Amino acid sequence: MDHATAAAILGISPSRLRHHVRLGDVTPHFTGTKPLYAISELERFVEDLPTHPGHLPVV
Repeated sequence: MDHATAAAILGISPSRLRHHVRLGDVTPHFTGTKPLYAISELERFVEDLPTHPGHLPVV
C-alpha cells in the first residue's frame, strides 16, 4: 500500500511514518521513487512496539 494509506492504517501521521522509516523501524519497498508498504511489514512494526507506554525508551 502507499505511504498515506500505511500511515492511516497505523494510526500515525505520514511524517511520523517517515521518521520510523529513517530509523529503520519500517522498511518500504519501492516502485521507482514511490514507497510501498507490505501489510506483513506493518504488522511486524506494530508487534515490535512496546506494550505499555512506561516501556518507551527515553530519547
